[in-house]
Parts: sequence; structure tokens; C-alpha cells
Amino acid sequence: MSLAFFWRAVLRAASETCAQICECAETLPFSSKTRELQRFTRHTPRMKHLLTSSVTALALFTASTFAQDKPAAAAPAAPEFKPLVEKLDLKDGDSIVFLGDSITHQCLYTQYVEDYFYTRYPKLHLNFHNAGVGGDRAADALTRFDEDVAPYKTKLVTIMLCMNDGTYRVFDKSVFDTYQAGMTTILDKIAALGATAIPMTPTMFDARAKRMK
Repeated sequence: MSLAFFWRAVLRAASETCAQICECAETLPFSSKTRELQRFTRHTPRMKHLLTSSVTALALFTASTFAQDKPAAAAPAAPEFKPLVEKLDLKDGDSIVFLGDSITHQCLYTQYVEDYFYTRYPKLHLNFHNAGVGGDRAADALTRFDEDVAPYKTKLVTIMLCMNDGTYRVFDKSVFDTYQAGMTTILDKIAALGATAIPMTPTMFDARAKRMK
């Protein structure tokens, strides 16, 4: 039975009940209304059935309403992450390395960053090094870290890895553990240089890979 049909039946029963009570009450002297109505409802089967149906429906409705109005359990608070960098305190001669895979190698977002500094701070002379290699994973970046990152005595290292680490398939715990271990080591090596790491890593799972199958 649909909800709309249920409520139409409830309202019809309630209306019929009220109509019969009112019709009966209007024919009685005021002093005897209460006594006669009690007798009327007690001895009239149809009235008793209608009143029972109405009261039951209203009780169900009330219980349902209170259940729906009950405030939902508070969702767990989202973890608070501190900003990786409060302020880019760059000086003349500072270096910035872009470490990543083909997304970095294509020199698109990296060029946007360079253009920003060139146009907003034309008197600030910075050194930018693109250390992106197509197809690289975290383990590959580690292999060439001492050649592509460390020598530049960089102040900032942005990291754009993991699209290849995920192997373009649904989440796999062993794959993730390998990626996590590699990224953790990269972060430790950057910290050992006295540089600040700025991870800008996308999700490991590329939903398009699943849709393309």
C-alpha cells in the first residue's frame, strides 16, 4: 500500500468518526452528552472500529515522526591538517624543483608557477628545475633523487607522483603499501636536504581506467 493511499484511508476514517460523533452529540442535551457519547462509542461496532483504526494510525504516525525528527548521530569530525607552508619566503637565488612523472614532464602546471613568479615578482631571481620523467613511480623518483633533486640545493620541492604507482586499476593494498613506502622515503630525503616538500599528488585510483574496460 502506498503512503498516499494510507493517509487518504486514515483521513477518511477520522472524518467519518468525527462526523458520527458530532451528529450524535448535536441531538443530545448538554448535560448528557458525555454519558451518551461513552455509551455510543462503546456499543456501536462501526464507531469502535473507526476510532481504533484512527488512534492506531495516529500512534504509528507519531512514532514515525519522532523517529524521523530524532537528530542523526553527529558525524565524526574531519581531521585537521596543518598547512604545509604558511608562507613562501623566497629570496634571490633560491631554487624550486618540480619532482614528478609525465604530468610534470609536460611543463604545463610548472610553467604556470614559473610565469606567476616572473610576472608578480620580476625582481626576484629564482631557479626552477623540472625533474619530471614520464612513466615514473615513487620508486623511480627515489632512484634518481640524488641526481635530479639533491644537487640543486633546493628550498622547495613539489611532488606530483602516483598516477603510475596505482597501475591504473582498483585499489590494491599491496600496491598502496609500496607507494606509501616510496613517498615516505622521498619526504624524508627532502627533509634531510633542509628543503620543504609540497606534495600535490592526485588520487592513486584513476576512475577512467575502470570505465574504459
